[in-house]
Amino acid sequence: MKKEIIAILLICCLPTSVLFAQQTELREIQEEIITVRQEIQKSTASFLLISKQLTQGEQSVQSTEDYVQIIDQRVIVRELDLETSPVLSEVLEGDEYILIEQRNDWLKIELDDGREGWVRRENVQIIERGGHSERPVSGDPRIRQMTEQLYLNIQSQYDRAEQLFEEFEEIYEDLSSSEKTEVSGVYSGYLEEKEKIQTYRAYANHYHGKIGIFPSGQMATTAGGQREIGFRGTASLRLGTSSYEAATKQSTTSRNVNLNGAVIFSPQSRLNVNINHNNDVVQTPYTSNDLNLSYQHQTEGGTRLRGSVLYNSYNDEALDRNNFQNVGIGANVDHPISNRTRVFGDINANSKSFDVEDGNGFEGAAFNSGLNYNGAKTQANVGVRGRVQNSDVSFLDFMRVIPNAAVRWLTGSGSFGIRAEAEQLTYDTEAEGNNFNRGRVDLQWSGRTNSSSLILIAKQYPNNEAFDNYRLRLQNQWNKAKSIGSARTALSLQYVYHPQEETQLTNYIDLRFDRNSSGQRAYFDLNLFGRYWEDTDRYHRVDLFSRFGFKFNQFQIGPAIGAQLLLNQNDIQVEQSGNSFRLGVDARANAAIETVTVYGSLRYQKSLVYNSEISINTSTGTVTQGDLQSRMPTTIQFSAGVQVPIMDALDFKIDASYYNVDLDISDEISINPVQTRTGLRVLGGISYRFQK
Repeated sequence: MKKEIIAILLICCLPTSVLFAQQTELREIQEEIITVRQEIQKSTASFLLISKQLTQGEQSVQSTEDYVQIIDQRVIVRELDLETSPVLSEVLEGDEYILIEQRNDWLKIELDDGREGWVRRENVQIIERGGHSERPVSGDPRIRQMTEQLYLNIQSQYDRAEQLFEEFEEIYEDLSSSEKTEVSGVYSGYLEEKEKIQTYRAYANHYHGKIGIFPSGQMATTAGGQREIGFRGTASLRLGTSSYEAATKQSTTSRNVNLNGAVIFSPQSRLNVNINHNNDVVQTPYTSNDLNLSYQHQTEGGTRLRGSVLYNSYNDEALDRNNFQNVGIGANVDHPISNRTRVFGDINANSKSFDVEDGNGFEGAAFNSGLNYNGAKTQANVGVRGRVQNSDVSFLDFMRVIPNAAVRWLTGSGSFGIRAEAEQLTYDTEAEGNNFNRGRVDLQWSGRTNSSSLILIAKQYPNNEAFDNYRLRLQNQWNKAKSIGSARTALSLQYVYHPQEETQLTNYIDLRFDRNSSGQRAYFDLNLFGRYWEDTDRYHRVDLFSRFGFKFNQFQIGPAIGAQLLLNQNDIQVEQSGNSFRLGVDARANAAIETVTVYGSLRYQKSLVYNSEISINTSTGTVTQGDLQSRMPTTIQFSAGVQVPIMDALDFKIDASYYNVDLDISDEISINPVQTRTGLRVLGGISYRFQK
């Protein structure tokens, strides 16, 4: 009888234990993603600074008699040679402009008002009127080599980021709707980090395509013959105010001080610097300080060496439990064995401590090592990564090891590849029920406009077999680039199977569909997710969000709709507790007026949410659900900013944001309801760009 009682208690507590483990794992993966993002951000900043030296050497010097003629009815002129760059102007068919520069698929022209902008080559034709063009080439091959190595490092870090994205989303999709609500803050942070990483990589890919092969040149020296040491980066100081109000109001005088850039000793050596001090309000006032320094050097033999130190602190004025300090050091070596093969090793150790004795402090080290081969038709890599961590908290005391290997074959029309990895995660004794072993195999193939992958994942819990599962996932993505826009369609289908017969878990199918398109006059976004359970007692899930509308020069506006539904397959009722619908208006603007940049966004949303009435027995604490009630929360979000150049390399910038959420909650459906949540933030100041 005693054993049966213990078994029942274990079964009851296990879901809570597993949820806590999953939440902890999500936060750990997010911290790894942040670390990777910081590395990609630093490498991309260095890459863009160096590649600028190369692209300056490959700019076309055009005769004043070379013109371009617009051959499409309307053509967008952008500030930079990027599809995502702000729109500068719009020109009409038949117009002619002086041609200043050519870069791959882009041409730089001079507008009638003297401004310079970029147009797509396919929208114009070049008119030669007795002139000629010259293309001087210059550059140091060592600079070229360093740029290539930085680019390879960005690609390698991005591959790591994609693996972390998959791990995070795999765990997140296993959570229930209520569990996802509990980790909504972590998920929002994850999406922000993912968007930043994808943006940095897009810029690196774009500018990498501009770099050509250059003959030998001389490194810049001072008059005394010594290499000139310079700093390139940005320093900014901004002051303002911010506040947050729910049950009570919290406010503070906001400030942000930032220095971000690189001390360049030579084309082979630099010190990356990021110093940030921030005082703001996120529900409660806080102060944070960040210092990140990393020195990187490349030897004449092509070996890359890097060392880094970091310090982070966070102080919450209201909650001491949130206060922490984090210190870390790191080292990396990347050595060429041959022209096509490199071996690398990376280790980063850190210690995080909290002001309270029972905080979630830990000491740990992450490692990553392997071998990369980059052939003309074949690319391959093999390695092992992981993390070892010690803590007084059982769920933060673990060891993770992930060996992996991949190979990709390039063809004339695309590529085909296979990737495999295994993972073992072992927790401290008190949390060993969450230990697991995981195996994964990916088959990937891609063409010029589409990519597909077939993924098989097997996950085994040696101390908790009821959670064993297998996943079969099929993903496909289509991309279509247009002269004045782009379109992306992605489809993912996943089947999750639990092999154990005696388990409370059940099998399900996930379907995700995303469609995003942007043209000259309109835009459309659609995100759809559905989960179908084989168990007839489970509620199916449908999530929908879409925004679409029209564009007018630098302004766009249109409706946004969404829904979150839990549907009982035995009795499908849309009007039931937890279901919601929302309808709103979304407007955005980004315009350049002379040298001033103005931007802003406005969103108004009205929702329809169903909730059941609740009553609580004060003596027993039992919660009883009653009749279904509906409420209509309202959300208003607004943000705007302006950036004005004061003088060369010095800018003034001011940002303002405001949101108000009227939750429309009564005592009938909530305990101690909060009616509204409001946030306001205004921050303005100057930034200076160091060019030397």
